[in-house]
Amino acid sequence: MVLDLGGGKAFRVYLNDGYWTRFYLYHKDYEPEVRRVLNAARGHAAVFCDLGANSGLWSVYGSSLFDRVIAVEAAESTYGRLVENTGDLPNVKTHHAAIYERSGEILRFVNVHNSHASAHLDLDTPPGTQDTFEEVKTLRVDDAVPPGEGALIKLDVEGAEIAAVKGAARAIEEGGIFIYEDHGSDQTSEVTRFFMEMEDMRVYSIEKQPELIIDLDHLRRIKTDRFKGYNFLAGRSGSALLMAIVEGFANAPPKR
Repeated sequence: MVLDLGGGKAFRVYLNDGYWTRFYLYHKDYEPEVRRVLNAARGHAAVFCDLGANSGLWSVYGSSLFDRVIAVEAAESTYGRLVENTGDLPNVKTHHAAIYERSGEILRFVNVHNSHASAHLDLDTPPGTQDTFEEVKTLRVDDAVPPGEGALIKLDVEGAEIAAVKGAARAIEEGGIFIYEDHGSDQTSEVTRFFMEMEDMRVYSIEKQPELIIDLDHLRRIKTDRFKGYNFLAGRSGSALLMAIVEGFANAPPKR
């Protein structure tokens, strides 16, 4: 199945891929809030980093909006799909690596049976009986993001978010902005709490209109569904990119 993402850009999905066919055959509009963030960042960021890129949906979409796209995927088979989808796009650079706190380490990566979108580094989550393993080299955010760029960074690393952010000190200091997911099943909201405890950081919910998260009680009132993933923005309060995205997102129509 070949999906038209606009601007002459195509995203290829194999029909035996239950994750992507489920979304595109039945839901049509996949993560519209992420699309609105990318659209709002156009003209305000030259670089988009798709970290945990999977098969490359957002890398392909972002290639029409940004001068450079950096796509990183850890699972070898999924990385092959990423290359298939982005190989003809001259402004997309791909890396076969796992985003982590430090670069150059070799860690074990878990390929989750029948759920490539849930693949993750072998850190704390017990693997399933049918899961498989491979070794992968690590890459920290500050080594993926070009210096001097206030990059838009989509972080989808299934449990390694805090380690990834620890390796992003320069990117954050230079105005980089994260889009990340905090799942409703995580009642501790570990990743969002980590961002909120960082000095001078701001976190926004982007489920509807941008909403600055004031405290954990506020966050709990937003995360009401334990089966849903909630997308958030995080960045330094003085980031021009953060303000441009918040304003652009608020003024953008929710649908294509």
